[in-house]
Amino acid sequence: MDTNQGFISVTDQRISKMKVNIDSVLKGDSMIVNVRSLATVVGQIISLTPCVGGVTRTMTSSLYAVVNTKVSWNPTVVLTKEACSELVFWSQNVDSLNCRCPWLPLCQPAELVYSDASDYACGSFIHSEGKIFQQDWFPVERNNSSTWRELKAIELALISFASCMVYYNTNVVSIVHSGSKVTELQDLALRIFRVCVSSGISLEVKWIPRDLNSFADHLSRIIDFDDYTINDDVFHILDVRWGPHTV
Repeated sequence: MDTNQGFISVTDQRISKMKVNIDSVLKGDSMIVNVRSLATVVGQIISLTPCVGGVTRTMTSSLYAVVNTKVSWNPTVVLTKEACSELVFWSQNVDSLNCRCPWLPLCQPAELVYSDASDYACGSFIHSEGKIFQQDWFPVERNNSSTWRELKAIELALISFASCMVYYNTNVVSIVHSGSKVTELQDLALRIFRVCVSSGISLEVKWIPRDLNSFADHLSRIIDFDDYTINDDVFHILDVRWGPHTV
């Protein structure tokens, strides 16, 4: 603990021990590991929460799913591709994530972005700046759950504005901070996290009532009737003949 700067971090010894255990689990071509060894690594990752934040829960969801397939500590389990990716993530990023200020009040966000999603579109805007983002859903996206659409709206708004957000749905707030057992929602949560890491964004997601989010709600209900697209099969024919196209 650095009481002058107000930070808490994990010791180098603990990080090294965790990396050794991760390497031990991932060694060789076999994805079959002892469930006790895997659970030990997951426990070590979760213990980092005070020092790296809630990403420990988001980035262990697939590992927990593997561990929970067994009812005792002695059997072996098969690592999924998603679980392996989470182990690699921690091995490569734990050093840069280590160090957090858990007890000081949060500073005011650099930007407030309000977002919402409807059955047909999503929209968001930056408070006091007049910047607006709005996009119709593709037909296949309309078939996804409302939670998926709202998570997708966060990802698109982050990519568009690269800033901090205030958001509407309490279920979405939980998924962004802690991940989801639903594969499609977990994938979106991870993509949101990666956008934040690559853009240097510190994201704090908050719930607000609908009546305080009326403009974003309005944007999400606008249908752009001039938004046309080429049938995928037709585009493929054109791309084969004159492509590959980059735009």
